[in-house]
Order: sequence, then C-alpha cells, then structure tokens
Amino acid sequence: MPFALSSERDRELDEILTRYPTRMAACIPALHLCQEQNGYINDDVITWVAHRLDLPPAHVKGVVTFYTLFNQHPVGKHQIWVCRTLPCALRGAGDVLARCEKKLGIKAGETTKDGKVTLKTAECLASCGTAPMMQIDKDYYENLTLEEVDRILEKIMAGQPIGRPKPLSAAPPPALSARPAVPAPGAPPVVAAPPPPARVTGPAIAGSDKPRPLAQTLGGVAPPPPRVPSAKPPPAPPVKSAPSERPRPPSVPPPPPKAPEKKDE
Repeated sequence: MPFALSSERDRELDEILTRYPTRMAACIPALHLCQEQNGYINDDVITWVAHRLDLPPAHVKGVVTFYTLFNQHPVGKHQIWVCRTLPCALRGAGDVLARCEKKLGIKAGETTKDGKVTLKTAECLASCGTAPMMQIDKDYYENLTLEEVDRILEKIMAGQPIGRPKPLSAAPPPALSARPAVPAPGAPPVVAAPPPPARVTGPAIAGSDKPRPLAQTLGGVAPPPPRVPSAKPPPAPPVKSAPSERPRPPSVPPPPPKAPEKKDE
C-alpha cells in the first residue's frame, strides 16, 4: 500500500509549508513528520514527499541519506544515542555505552528482540559541558552516572514513563578568583582591595557621539575646533633645463702621407 500522511498530519504539513519561502526548504520538516507516522523513511515515503513538495525524488533521497536522524530501516519504539566524541569519552561515555549494551543485550546499531529499543552512537550532540550524556528520542539526559543509566533503561524495558530529564543548574560554580580567601592560622585577616573607580566622562560633544574628555569638562575648557585641512598651494610649473651639449670627441690628426716607393731602374 503506498504511503500517505493521515489527514491530521497532512493539515500540519500545510501549516508547515506557510513558514518557508519555498517547498524545497520544507523538505526536512516534512520528512520528520512522515517518520513520526511511519517510523522510518523508505522509498514509498520518498516518492510521496517528492510528489507533495514538487521536488525531484533524487533530491529527497539525498536529504534522507545525508542526515543520520532519518531512519532508513525499521527501528525500535525508543531510540538511544550515546555521544562518543572526545569530551564525552573523557567523562566516561565508553562506560555508559558498555552499560547500555549489557543491560539491553545488544550492540550499537542493533534493536532489541521485542522491538522496544534501538541503540546507536552519535558524533557530538552539542552538550560537551554536561558530559557524559545520551539522547533518548527527543530528550537529552546529561551528567549521567551508571546508576542513572540503569534506572532509565529499567523503566524503558518495563514500559514505564522515563520522566523528564533533570533541569541543569543555571548558576555555575564560582570562579577561583571569586571565592573568599582562607587566611593561614595566626595570619592577619585578608582585606579585599577596593574596586577600581568607575571611569567618568563628561557630556557628549555637540554633533558627536564621543564623550568629552573629563579634564576639559571639569576645567570648563571648550573642545578644540575640528581640524580643517589646509589648502594645498598649486604646484609650481616645471623648470625647463637647457639642452645639454654632448662633448665633442678629441680630434685625431690624420696619418702622415705615405712616401712613394723607389723603383729600381
């Protein structure tokens, strides 16, 4: 049976098309909508999207094969992506992946026999500051411990709701320079230095966005007038120099006349 969106999702697609200047720009959200209904993108879905958006099927196929979030094969009810790039790897992503494989009885890239979970690895999920982390369907679970991974997987396998991820604290720990110094025993108390005085400037100069220097404001001295470039004098006419005479080469005296030869009589 050829693929087609339900009437409710088709109306949602019509609303999506109004947000984009062209139908080609709406290709990715249209594919996500189809994947939510079908579970993965096959050739029937590609053909339907190409016809619905008036696009070449090769273009839609290229989008599907380029982005890893589009499933080209059937997957489980839940998808788990474990980030494995360097920040997460340094914070224990390898242990998180090993625990997932052990609890689920599958390797990365496989689906459990009951079709509940597909386990995958991801190349950076843009949560480096809260590593290690993993994405389950559309939610991020960050700052993971192995105990937290066990709790999440047990609820998934039991068909229970996982619960929303814990909100991360918006207030980072204070920097070392902001923490109070602890004096050594017997040492005098440390007195914090007063903050530097704020830089004060005078009122702005009329016709300019730059503030007037404070010294001129306090002294009542008017700002110097704007510098006007002086007019350049006209260039002097070029001086013609008299043509130089070439020195004559020294005169060479002609050779002496050759004496006539005497003939023997």
